[in-house]
Amino acid sequence: MENWPLISLLSSCLEQCEQYEILPLSSKIYLNSINTENLDEINNNDKHVYCTCEEEKYLCLNSYEMKSVVNDCYKIIFFNQLKDNLIIMEKTTRVLLCYLSECLTCWNIRKRLLLINNNKVKSELQLTQFILQMYPKSEQIFRHRRWIFKKFSTLLVSLFWTTNIKEDELILCDKTAEKHRLNYASWQHRRWFINYCKENNFNLYENELIRNQTWLEINISDYSGYSYRTYLVATIMQSNDKKYVKELLFKEWKLNETQLEYYIDRESLWIYRRVILLLLIQYIKLFEYDKEYICTLLKNELKLLDQYIEKFKTNIFIKKYQSLLTILLDDSNFRINNKIFSLLYTV
Repeated sequence: MENWPLISLLSSCLEQCEQYEILPLSSKIYLNSINTENLDEINNNDKHVYCTCEEEKYLCLNSYEMKSVVNDCYKIIFFNQLKDNLIIMEKTTRVLLCYLSECLTCWNIRKRLLLINNNKVKSELQLTQFILQMYPKSEQIFRHRRWIFKKFSTLLVSLFWTTNIKEDELILCDKTAEKHRLNYASWQHRRWFINYCKENNFNLYENELIRNQTWLEINISDYSGYSYRTYLVATIMQSNDKKYVKELLFKEWKLNETQLEYYIDRESLWIYRRVILLLLIQYIKLFEYDKEYICTLLKNELKLLDQYIEKFKTNIFIKKYQSLLTILLDDSNFRINNKIFSLLYTV
């Protein structure tokens, strides 16, 4: 417990600041912040800089001292005589998780603390949001948030569940997806959350399509966003409004074609086009079963690709898509087999 004052101080600093990061810090930063006449005497002492604060909002943790702080935190949380001390456990796990966001032991300790005192549910959500700024792709943080929403759903509704908290969660997903490319952890959490909201109609999914389109306009090369869009389209396809589903699929088809005119070298657009094509074929087979229409659709695609190939002969995405169309045309039943799936997401 000799280093407990340091852990407690770091926890208080992290709790008060708005954002933090981990960078190498020199002892000179510490010395420049101290008024003293005898700098030589201080230089001779073994001074450790653990953090520095800027504008009382941004905290920088020293990466050079990370190992020692983490070891001290582990000593505390695994010390049997302290496991029932809620304050010490809360502060120690806060510090350790800011360094190691995937520490499952810490998250389990914090779950136990919440079950003992559920008055801190809101502050726990704020802590996870705080750490996500540093680790936007942390699967354990998103899992902890999902656990809170499921375990304290009644409490959240009675205390502060409004349309704003739904919007805040979606904004959080937007930010984490932007901070780290191909952030499937963030998009997976978003899928779970819109299902958790228990919307019986498709308004939420339609609004998500619009919102996702705005996000993709800025991050057009990030296929994780298109993967989420595929999920939205596939979910809306379960609607009984077959006319609307068909219009949606062709709208996505046309939108993708327009984007390809400007970004023909983007792999994400070509993969999404393959997916929409297969969803279209699936829809036509289920509700119209017009083989001639499917053949015409595939042949028109091949003609379109021929135009692209003349201009971009080395584009491997076009050639891969061309192979997919050829295989589909060779099969009179347009079956989606393993060979089709092998061409769906590979380059």
